[in-house]
Formats: sequence, structure tokens, C-alpha cells
Amino acid sequence: MLITKESSTRLAAERRASTDLGKQVSSVLHELNSVRDETKRLLDHRRQMEIHLVALRAELEQLRAERVKLVAGTTPAPAAENVEVPHDVDLVQPSRPIETPEPRSGRITPPSDEDEDAFSAFLRADIDHDKSREWFLSDVGGS
Repeated sequence: MLITKESSTRLAAERRASTDLGKQVSSVLHELNSVRDETKRLLDHRRQMEIHLVALRAELEQLRAERVKLVAGTTPAPAAENVEVPHDVDLVQPSRPIETPEPRSGRITPPSDEDEDAFSAFLRADIDHDKSREWFLSDVGGS
């Protein structure tokens, strides 16, 4: 086979075209992989959001049921005793029952001798692993 200038030019053009095509295919594959990865990430995020939404709906139903119980069990408070809800309330935490002043007496009962003895024993305990005692003593000293 005789190699001429025309055949070598044609061969070079074909190789250039195949190289350009290879670059295009590589670029498209790279973009497809990026889109696939982003789609996976978004689907995972969507699943997490759906789980969070289900939990929030369950909490909403629980709070509605609690409100119905509270409304059914109490009479409306006078307008002067309305309490403003703070803006930094954590709505994700489960609600805690609110103490009402009716069951409590206005007096503070003094500690008994047994309470005093138990408290003294707690403070004087010689146990190295008692972290609550260390915390209490460090907090009392700082106050």
C-alpha cells in the first residue's frame, strides 16, 4: 500500500475526529456521573426530610390530643393571668406537663433530720467516682 500525502491527511483528520469524539464522550460521561451522584444525594435528603415530616406530624397529633385533654379538664384562665410563650421554646422536644399552683401549698417544708443527715453524708463522701458530688460542690462554690 502506497502512503500519499492525501491519505495521510485523511488519516490524521479521522484520528482528530475520533479524539474529539472521545473527549466529548468523556465529558458526557463525567456529567452523567455528576448528575447521578447529585440525584442520589437529593434522594437521600428527601428520605430524611420525609422521616422528619412523619415525626413532626406524630408530634402534632400528640400535642393536639394533649390540648384536647387540657381544654376538657380545665376552665379558661382569666385574661390577667395569660402567660406569653417565650420565642426560644424548643418545639422539637416533647412537652412537659405544666405545674399549676393549685395542688401546691404556699409553704416550704423544712428538711427533716433524715434529709440533713443524707445531705451531709453525700457532701462528705470519700468516693472518687462520684461525678454528681463533684459537680454540685463546684457549682456551690461558684454561686
